Amino acid sequence: MWTINIYILTGSAVPGDFLASLPQSLFVGAILSTNNACDMEGDKAARRLTLAIILGKNLVPWVVYLQVAAGTVLLVVFGLSGRFPTAVAMSAVPAGAIVVLMLRTMHVQGYSHETKGANMGGFRRCSW
Repeated sequence: MWTINIYILTGSAVPGDFLASLPQSLFVGAILSTNNACDMEGDKAARRLTLAIILGKNLVPWVVYLQVAAGTVLLVVFGLSGRFPTAVAMSAVPAGAIVVLMLRTMHVQGYSHETKGANMGGFRRCSW
């Protein structure tokens, strides 16, 4: 999404713009994966084939965790390498710790239609 915005605003995009968009894309993917995980029962009943259904109830939460972890690691790497301001790396670590607590709560609650509001609300609270 970031790369599209840069292209629209400037009329060009370079490979570095794509790299810079990866953390944001991973975080958006985690939100979408959480939504899909919570909709698994309804999707199965409607015979929809989603990644959540393919992976199953036990593996799909790990997709969310991996997306959040990869996005956070990339923020730190890009901040320390100079691609992003150093402050990004410094703030990604404590923000990541807060997100880990949110993910732990989601894991305990589980991923279902009943917990969807609370799980999606966790992301909203972390997007200050």
